Amino acid sequence: MIALRESLGWKNVTYAGFSAGGLSALIAASQDPACAKLLLFDPVDHASLGKDAAAKIRIPALAFLGKPGPGNANRNATAMLAMLAVISGCRIIEIPTATHCDFEARPSALCHRLTGSKPDAARTADVHKTLLRESSLFLQTRK
Repeated sequence: MIALRESLGWKNVTYAGFSAGGLSALIAASQDPACAKLLLFDPVDHASLGKDAAAKIRIPALAFLGKPGPGNANRNATAMLAMLAVISGCRIIEIPTATHCDFEARPSALCHRLTGSKPDAARTADVHKTLLRESSLFLQTRK
């Protein structure tokens, strides 16, 4: 992510990611001084990599969480997000009805099969409205 940002010549970026991509975005944000904001969608952690990276972040951050389940490793990012909240003041928005698949732009049959969740177009639309509204507000605010 950092190499791509550098190759494009961007000086001020927001890293964002979903699931394991959220972990990647968080790690990149912890290492890239050009990162101004961090946006996480139902992220997961792995071997405390995210928790360790979160301790280094001093930028505004927003994270969305769905209900615990196989897709988000039963919310194994809780310690990572708690660290991020303490260090950077990360705002965490829980969407208690959202499955991990609801965070996808177009929830896939594969996601539902792997996580055991049931497709629900109305629920997904509600989740997307929340994501769009809150993310837009977050991105429009200055530090």
